[in-house]
Amino acid sequence: MKTYQLSIFISSLIIGFVPHVYGDEPVPAGLGQALRNPKVPAIVDATVLKFNKAGHGEIKLNTLYKQGLGIRNSKRNEKSVVAVVPKWIRGYGYAGSDKIAPLRIVVSGRLGRFLFLLDGNLLYSTYNNWFPIREGKNGVLEVGTGFNGGGAPWKPLVDMVQLIPSMASPTFEEWVKDGNRIPEGRIFTGGSPWFDESRGRNRSPEEVYEILYSRKAKKIPMQISGSDGQATDLTKPLKVYLLVGQSNMQGHADVRTFDHIGMDPKTAPILKAIRNTDSTPKVCENVWISSVDTAAPEGERHGRLTVGYGASGRAPKIGPELTFGIYMQQHVDEPILLIKTAWGGKSLNTDFRPLSAGPYEFNAQQLEDLKKQGKNLAQAKADCTKRTSQYYRLMMEHIKKVLGDIKRVYPAYDTKIGYELAGFVWFQGWNDMVDRGTYPNRGEPGGYAQYSEVLGHFIRDVRKDLAMPKLPFIIGVMGAGGPVEKYGPDQKRYVGIHSEFRKAMSAPARLPEFKGNVTAVFTEKYWDLQLTELSLRMDKVNATHRSLGSDKALGAEEQKKLVEDYKAKLFTKEELRILETGISNAAYHYLGSAKILGQIGKAFADALAKMQ
Repeated sequence: MKTYQLSIFISSLIIGFVPHVYGDEPVPAGLGQALRNPKVPAIVDATVLKFNKAGHGEIKLNTLYKQGLGIRNSKRNEKSVVAVVPKWIRGYGYAGSDKIAPLRIVVSGRLGRFLFLLDGNLLYSTYNNWFPIREGKNGVLEVGTGFNGGGAPWKPLVDMVQLIPSMASPTFEEWVKDGNRIPEGRIFTGGSPWFDESRGRNRSPEEVYEILYSRKAKKIPMQISGSDGQATDLTKPLKVYLLVGQSNMQGHADVRTFDHIGMDPKTAPILKAIRNTDSTPKVCENVWISSVDTAAPEGERHGRLTVGYGASGRAPKIGPELTFGIYMQQHVDEPILLIKTAWGGKSLNTDFRPLSAGPYEFNAQQLEDLKKQGKNLAQAKADCTKRTSQYYRLMMEHIKKVLGDIKRVYPAYDTKIGYELAGFVWFQGWNDMVDRGTYPNRGEPGGYAQYSEVLGHFIRDVRKDLAMPKLPFIIGVMGAGGPVEKYGPDQKRYVGIHSEFRKAMSAPARLPEFKGNVTAVFTEKYWDLQLTELSLRMDKVNATHRSLGSDKALGAEEQKKLVEDYKAKLFTKEELRILETGISNAAYHYLGSAKILGQIGKAFADALAKMQ
C-alpha cells in the first residue's frame, strides 16, 4: 500500500497527534450530525485491510470526500506542506491524554469498508467517528447511519455524503462545459474513473460525475462544447455510424505503437488528435460507442470513445473506430454514436451472408474433396447451413438492440429528437481472400466475382433491414501488404490473388445503382512500406539466430554476441526504435500498427464526409 499525495496544499498529517475533543461536547445523534460538522478535517471511504500488533488498521483509500486542515496544523503555513492520506489509521485519542484507543478496538476487530472521519491518521473525535459501508440492492452502496458505527438504518451513501459542508460541486452542466475534468487532488484506486474494470466497459459522464461529486447528474444541456470550442447544437437527430467487419475492424493495434505515429511528420497530427500532451489517451467528449466483445462480461463494451475498443488482449488496442470517431465528429461538429460489430475470422460468403444472396452452395470441387475425405455430405451441408448468415443476424441484433435503447449507451440522447443512421463502414475480406474452396480460381481475372455479387446483396439487405435505402456505405478494401506494384520478391507470388480480390471487393462501388452513396476506400494506401522493409531485415536476423542455435560448438553467450553484431550491421539505432515501436501484430492485421489503422479510420471518415 503506498501513501497517496494530493496536489492541493494543506497541512501534513503527523503520526501521534491526538485530536481535540471537548469534555462537554454533546454526543452526536449519528452519521447525519457527524457529516454536517464543519470542524471535521477529512472524510474518507476506506477499506480496512488488516491490523498490526498495536491494533492500528492498514487502509485502502476508495474515495476522499473532504480534505482540510486538522486542528493541530491550523496555524501552519498551508502552502508549505502537502496533505497525505494516511496508510494506517491508528484509532482515536483520549481528550487531555496521549493515549490512543486502537482502531481494532474501536471497530471491534472488523475488517471491511467504512466511512471514517479523520484528523491526520487518527479518528476525529472520541465518538461517532466511523460508519460501516455495504453493497445493497442493485449494487448500490449503503452506509449505516446509526450512532458510532451502530449500522441501521442504512441509507444510500451517495445521498448521505451530500450533507458534508465542503461537498460543494459544479452542476453537471458546469462540469461538462469545463471539459469533464477530473478535479485536482482526487484519488482513485484501480485505474481511471472513466473505466469500470468490474464490467469491462467505459463509464458515461453521468456515472463519472456521480463518482466525483456523489450527486445525481441532471440532464445534459442542449448545447455543449464542440470540437472548435463553440457551442454544439444538440437539437438535431443523433448521427449514428455502423462499423462492421472481421478482425481488422476489431483492430489489433497495441497502444504502445502510438509513438510511431508521431515519428512521421505526415501522421503526427493524428497522434495529437488521439493523445493528450501528457501521453495519456484522449477520451472523446462527444463520441460514444457500443462495441460487441465476447470477452467482456456482458458481451459488449460501451461508453465514451477512447482506446480499448479494439480486439481484446492483455493491453488496450485500437481499430479504425478511434480515428474514425474523432474525425467524423469533427466533420459533423455534433455528438455521434458508433455501433461496432466485428468478429475475427469471419467470411462474407458464409458468416455474414445476406438472405437475398441465397443459401451457400458447395461447388463441384468442394463436393469432390468432401467425398475424398470420407465426410458425410448431408451433415456437411447441414453444418454449413447452420453457420450461414449467423453473423449477419448477430450484427443486426446488436444494432437494433442499441438503437432500441440509445440512452443506455449515450445518456444525453433525446428520444423526442431521435437519431439518423448516417453511415455504414464495411472492413472485412481476409477470410474470403484466402478461401480457395469457395474461390477455386481466386488468382485469375474474375476469380472473386462471387464476392462482388454477395457484397452487392449485403449492401441492399442492410439498407432494407434498416429501412435506409440510400444509407451511405463505405467499403474498406483489404490492403494488407500495401500496393501490389511495390511488393518485394518474397511477396510476388501473392500479387494475382491480392490484386484480384481488391478489384472484386471494390466492384460494387462502381455499380450504377450505388453511384454517389457507396464508396471504396483502398486501405493499401496507408500501408507502411518502411515497416515492411525493416521486418524483412529482422527476418534475416532471426534466421541467423536459428542457424547459430544448431551449432553446438558455440556457447549461448557467443551465439548472442554474433546475433547482436549482425543486427548492428543491418540496423541503425533509429531503425530498431521504429521497428520495435511500430509493430505489434502480424501483417494480416496491418502489423498491429496504430499508424496504419489510424490513417485508415480517418480515411473512412473523410470518405463519408464527402458523400454527405
